[in-house]
Amino acid sequence: MNGTVILTMKRKHPASEEAIEWSKKKNPPLMDPPEADLLIGYAKKCKIHFVEIGTHKGGSASLISRYLPPGVRLTTIDTFEEALEGSFPPQKKLPTYEEAKRTIQKQGETSKVKIIKGCSWEVAEAWTGEIDMLFIDGDHRYKAVKEDFKSWEPYLIKDGYILMHDVNRYEGVTRTYEEILRSPRFILEERVITLAAIKKLG
Repeated sequence: MNGTVILTMKRKHPASEEAIEWSKKKNPPLMDPPEADLLIGYAKKCKIHFVEIGTHKGGSASLISRYLPPGVRLTTIDTFEEALEGSFPPQKKLPTYEEAKRTIQKQGETSKVKIIKGCSWEVAEAWTGEIDMLFIDGDHRYKAVKEDFKSWEPYLIKDGYILMHDVNRYEGVTRTYEEILRSPRFILEERVITLAAIKKLG
């Protein structure tokens, strides 16, 4: 079933004008306005460091960077055109580092963003600091999503949050999401359409 698209009904949620305008842009969109609002809310809550796995074209990184509190930074990680063979979902043309950089320069706060080109698991091996927000939205295959979680969860502080996009849309994401919530160490804080916020209890 790995890689299977799962159809899900979308409930209606209100969204801010900012989220609606952002979602209309061709670079990205990839996220519904109510989901963008949820992402904005957690960017505002971030106090230590925000890590995003799956930069793509830089759209969500741009949005996050605009709402981070003063002194808080975002690290966004992607393999870009060097994506692992079989990465899911498939794309006709993979985004590049330069493309993401241009998007963030145009739409975001570049002083708050560090883009890393590489495999998130390898980046995690060299990581040293704590984080309080982890946004998993990279390769959607089960093994990849699970490895993203396993590699970065140790750096996430107690009461920090894991954000997962495309829950109930892709099998690999959904399976990992369900496995995380079976642990007493995590609880679902809230979910809007396919974007879920999971709180780490300990």
